[in-house]
Amino acid sequence: MHQYLLFLPVLAAAIFLASRNFRRFSMLIGAGKQEARISGMVLTVVFFFSAGYVLRLSGQEVFIGIGFFLTDLSFLLSYLMIAVAGLFGQVKYWKCRI
Repeated sequence: MHQYLLFLPVLAAAIFLASRNFRRFSMLIGAGKQEARISGMVLTVVFFFSAGYVLRLSGQEVFIGIGFFLTDLSFLLSYLMIAVAGLFGQVKYWKCRI
């Protein structure tokens, strides 16, 4: 049963990338030069989480440890993205110079 669970992160990433490409295509047709973009940092977080989740489900102790490391790393990267965006937003709002 858990062999099928290994494909869930891969399926989620494929659906995510397909919807990203469809959204870009539909925006290019409908709105001229406006284009939807997803940063490489978000894709890195999704990749690390998916790879870590697959490794956690593998059943071997070494891979499970690496999987926990990758999923925790993806959480840390997403937390840092939100914190840095908030910091830059405050700097821009108060018109400060760093």
